[in-house]
Amino acid sequence: MPDTQNTFHPNVLVTGGCGFLGKALISELIDSDTPFQPGSIRVLDVLDPVGNTPKEVEYIRGDIRDFETVRNACEGIDVVIHSAAIVDWGAKEIPIISDR
Repeated sequence: MPDTQNTFHPNVLVTGGCGFLGKALISELIDSDTPFQPGSIRVLDVLDPVGNTPKEVEYIRGDIRDFETVRNACEGIDVVIHSAAIVDWGAKEIPIISDR
């Protein structure tokens, strides 16, 4: 029987966790041998989650460009996996890029 008393239970923040790469990373984390507690994988994304939310995952809707949002999302976190990105559909299609 494994010693669960001394097992490290990491708290992970995944930025962009609702995107293609982020969802794949979260799936791999949950399927790994690492024992994640409910809510110990935190996702920060401007997108809303689609489908069922695993018990290990807590979603925070927010923008990584907002310092306070990121600071609050990082509270109590051991590891950050940054997978947030702007998908390049062309500058005219993305107001964030075309306005600058």
